[in-house]
Amino acid sequence: GSLATALKNDQDASTGLWHQVVDKGSDSNDFLESSASGMFVYALKLGVVRGYLDASFESVAQKGWQGLMTRVTEDAQNRPNITGAVHGMGVQNDYASYLNQMPLLTNSSHGYCAILLAASEMEAHAP
Repeated sequence: GSLATALKNDQDASTGLWHQVVDKGSDSNDFLESSASGMFVYALKLGVVRGYLDASFESVAQKGWQGLMTRVTEDAQNRPNITGAVHGMGVQNDYASYLNQMPLLTNSSHGYCAILLAASEMEAHAP
């Protein structure tokens, strides 16, 4: 519950996505990121479906899902492009290292995976 509440509180109000460093969204150097946002949507929705989280978190997942859909476009052959993911990374030495991830990737494996997991819950358990 407390992690879900923190995610709710740090969700970007205009897009529904989450920033690279989740609790530093007010920093103009931080940016919205797709793969973590996908994993958060997946976890929140799964938590609600399984009864681990209060039903009020459904709206947080829905808002995140709508934001993620803005990161899915189609190429000239009507294939999906997933945009806005960072390079895979582990623990960094400092805050600046988390932000030094440009350019954001299109069609990275972890970007695809996160959005597919989110889709598996959001579409299987649509309200």
